[in-house]
Amino acid sequence: MVGIGVLGGIAGQGGVKVCGAPGTLSLSAGGTPATQIALSWSAPSDTGGGTVSGYRIKKDGSTLVADTGSTGTTYTATGLTRLTSYNFNVAAINEAGTGADGNTPSLTTSAEVPGAPGTLSLSAGDPATTVITLSWSAPSDTGGATITGYRIKKDGSTLVADTGTTGTTYSATGLTQNTSYNFNVAAINSIGTGTDGNTPSLTTAAPFSASGGTETSYTGYKSHTFTSSGSFVVSGSAGDVDILVVAGGGPGGVYTQPGGGGGAGGMQTSTSVSATVGSHTITIGGGGSGSLPSYPTPLANGADSSGLSVTSTGGGNGGTGDGGQYQAGDGGSGGGTSRTSGDSANGSGTAGQGNDGGSGASSMIPWECAVVSAGGGGGKGAVGATATANCSGNWTGGAGGNGAVNAYKTGSNITYAGGGGGSVVFSAWGSGSGSFSGGAGGTGGGGDAESENGQNDQTGGDPNTGGGGGGVTNTSGHDTTSTNGGSGIVVIRYAV
Repeated sequence: MVGIGVLGGIAGQGGVKVCGAPGTLSLSAGGTPATQIALSWSAPSDTGGGTVSGYRIKKDGSTLVADTGSTGTTYTATGLTRLTSYNFNVAAINEAGTGADGNTPSLTTSAEVPGAPGTLSLSAGDPATTVITLSWSAPSDTGGATITGYRIKKDGSTLVADTGTTGTTYSATGLTQNTSYNFNVAAINSIGTGTDGNTPSLTTAAPFSASGGTETSYTGYKSHTFTSSGSFVVSGSAGDVDILVVAGGGPGGVYTQPGGGGGAGGMQTSTSVSATVGSHTITIGGGGSGSLPSYPTPLANGADSSGLSVTSTGGGNGGTGDGGQYQAGDGGSGGGTSRTSGDSANGSGTAGQGNDGGSGASSMIPWECAVVSAGGGGGKGAVGATATANCSGNWTGGAGGNGAVNAYKTGSNITYAGGGGGSVVFSAWGSGSGSFSGGAGGTGGGGDAESENGQNDQTGGDPNTGGGGGGVTNTSGHDTTSTNGGSGIVVIRYAV
C-alpha cells in the first residue's frame, strides 16, 4: 500500500517529500543595471529525500520562471524598467514537486546613461577663420538621472571629456583657417556618458581678402584705390578696414564779377570700419562743372563720395552771380564775391568735411577805381582767405584753404581737398595803378585766375583730388568756364 507523506503531499517510492526552502536569496544589479537584476541563492539543506532538479522563480508574486530545469543557483531577470522596485523569491523542485518559498528580498533598478542630445549645429565663430561655434539641445531621455555635462569630440577624438556644465553651446578655438572639421556631442549623467548625437561638419573661413579698384601691396598692408565708382568685394572672412573718402571739389566761380575759389570736397578717414563678406558699393563724386549754366542758375557743387557707410559731402561752388549771391554748398564752401564793400556771400562748411570760403572784397570809391576781388574756397584743412582790394595798391583774390595731409594712397604724405583761389577784376573808368593778382589755390586746390581791366580770359589752375577749382572772371564776349572741381577718391586699406 502506498503511504501518504506528511507536509509533502503524496510521497514517492522510498518516501520522497518536496524540498525545504532554498538558502537566502540575494539581489544585485545585473549587467545592465537599469533593466536587469541578478538573483543568487543556495540549494535547500532539506531536499525532501529527493534530488533537486530546478527552481521556480517569482517576481512580485507572479511566476517568472516555472522551472529553471537546472541545479544552478543564479538567475538574471531581464527586460525590467529602470528606477523600478522589484521583489523575488525562489523555491526548489524535486521528484515530489515544488517546495517552500525562500525569503522575498527587493531591489530597485538604477538609472542609465542618457540618450543622444538634440541636433548639433555648427556656425562660424569670431574670428571665423579659427573658431567654430557648436549648439545643441539637451537629450529628451536623460536616462533617469540629471545631466551634469557633455563630452565633445572633434574629428573622432575627444576635444572635451566633460564640459562640467548643462550649457548647450561651445566654441572650438585655435582651429586652422580654411579647414573642414566635424564634431559630435554626448550627454553625461551620474551613470556615465551616453550616446553620440549627429556629426555635422563645417569649414573655417579663408583669411580676409578683397578685390576692387586698384590694389597695391605695401609692407604689412594692402590698399584699394577707387577713382571711379565700383565695388569693394570681401571674401573669406569679414574684417575691419581703414577708409579714406574724399568727395568731389566745387568748381571755381564765374560770371561778370570775379569768381570765388571752389570749396574743397569733404574728406574723412575712419578706422576699424566693419567690412562684411560680400559686395560693397563705392561711389566716387565728380568735381562740379565750371561751365556756366543759364543765369541765374548756380553752378553745381561737387558730388558726394561714399563707401562702407562713410560719406563725404561735395564742395561748394565759387559763386555764379552778381556779387556771388547764388553760391552755395557744403564741405568747404566756395569763396565769396562782392561788388560793394563788406558784401559777401559765403556758404557754410560742414563740420568734419571742410571749412568756409573767404570773403570777397571791393573798392568802388572813388568811382574812377572799381576793383572786385573774390575770396578763396575753403579747404579741408583751412579756411579760404579773404580777398583784398583798394585803389592805391595791390588787388589780390583770396587764397584757397589748404587741404589735409593723408598717407592712405601710397604710404607717403599726400594733400587732398584744398580750396581754389579767387580771381580779381579791375575796371577803370578813370585811372588806377597797382598790381592785380588772383588768389593762390590752397595746397591740393586749384590755382588762382586773374583778369585785368576786364580784358583777359583766364583759366584757374587744376585742383588735386577733391580740391576746389580756381575762380575766373568773365567779361562779355569772353570765356564762361571756370576750373572744374577735382574728382573724389576712396581708398581702403587693411593689414595683411
